[in-house]
This record gives sequence, C-alpha cells and structure tokens, in this order.
Amino acid sequence: MLPGLTPTWSPSAAPLTAEAVRGFASPAFRWALAPAIAAWVVMASLELCGASLPVCGTAAAGPVSSNNVVWASQWLLMLAAMMLPLLVPMIGHVAVRSFAARRDRSVGLFLTGYSSVWFAAAAALSTVFDVIGPLLGQLGLAGETGMLGCAIAALWQISPAKRRAVNRCHGTVALRAWGTAADHDAVRFGLLHGMRCVRACLPTMLPAMLGGAGLMAMAVVFAILLAERARRLPQYRLSAIALLLLGLIG
Repeated sequence: MLPGLTPTWSPSAAPLTAEAVRGFASPAFRWALAPAIAAWVVMASLELCGASLPVCGTAAAGPVSSNNVVWASQWLLMLAAMMLPLLVPMIGHVAVRSFAARRDRSVGLFLTGYSSVWFAAAAALSTVFDVIGPLLGQLGLAGETGMLGCAIAALWQISPAKRRAVNRCHGTVALRAWGTAADHDAVRFGLLHGMRCVRACLPTMLPAMLGGAGLMAMAVVFAILLAERARRLPQYRLSAIALLLLGLIG
C-alpha cells in the first residue's frame, strides 16, 4: 500500500449483496429456511452415524408410541425439513402485512396453526398405520410397503384432485394488523393453509413414511413437492414416474 493511502470500503467489496443480507435477516429465513437446513443436517448426521430415526409414522416404527417424545421428534424433523421451505411465500405474506413490532409474533402464530394441523394428521395417520401394519404382515406384504406407498403417491400425483389441491396452496387471505384480531387471523390462516397443505402433500409423502430408503426417499419427495410449488406448470406425470422408480429401488 502506498504511504498516506488508507483502504476504503465499498459495497462492491462486501462478500454478500445487500439483497442477500436482507434475505438472511428476513422472517422467511429465520422461521423457515434456517430451521429446515438444521433439520436436514441433523437427519444427515443421524444417517451417517447409522442411527437415523424411523421416519415419522412408518408401519415399522408404529403409531403414537409410549415414547411420545420420540414420535413428536420424528415428525418435527420431517416437517421442518420438508414443509417449512414450502411456506416461504406464505410467511412473506404474513410478514409484509404485519407491523415490524409484531411481525415475528404473527409469523409464529401462523406456524403454530399450521403445525397443529400437521400433528393432528400425523396422529391420525399413525393410528391407521398401526391398524394396517399387522394386516400387511399377515398377508406377507410387510416388505412391500415401500412400493405400495410409492404406487399410491404416483396415482395421487396424476389425479385431478392433486392439481386442485396444489392450486389452493397458492391462495392467501386478508390479515388484520392490530391486536387480538391480528392474532386470530394469523392462527386462522395457519390452520387453513395447514389443511390445504396436508391435502396436497400428505399422499405424496407416503414413500418417505412407508419406504425403507430413508433420507434418499425424503430428499426425492421434498424435491417433488418443492418443484410443484415453484413451477408455473408442475410436471405431475414426471413426478409420478420418479415416485415409481423410487419404489423399485427402495
């Protein structure tokens, strides 16, 4: 450096753009993307250690077991990893319609309503698995549950009901800005979007819950769910083929 000259800082010298910095500080990153990344890291670490949790409600793992903490942890990891990234547009909708002083509160209430729907669906589905698991074993089909889940999910992907369900997942509602009315609207929107999301996504998630492919199955299903939300024209037939291939190799 020449004598008398001191370095000056300019925005172009920063490692991240201003948009990126704002993105990391946004409610969407704080409430959705960061927890999702953490959940994937935890599950990948468990997989590498050979101690991965049975995925949520599999017939092998059983229903809401006596160890409810383990059961809840399984579902919490799966929902954080697979569903939170899909909520980025809805979290943005809640955030921009909330005053800064109560923005995190509104987003938290939205996620509370959303998560409660998924946990109710998880409890019901686990009970169903508890009933059909022994039945499949008696029929000698216990080893075919993964393929069965993939086949059901593939059929769901190409059904008109699937298209309608995904289209509804893009819908929003008006949100009030102040007081208990704002809290009520945030929870109500979370419940509504949770029901829409369960209807659209839960059948597609059957391979991840029934199959033996573990983290790979979850990654494939997550990619399918993310693509059908992000693309203007989702490729439902292509995703059905991918699910069938997952069943064959699982």
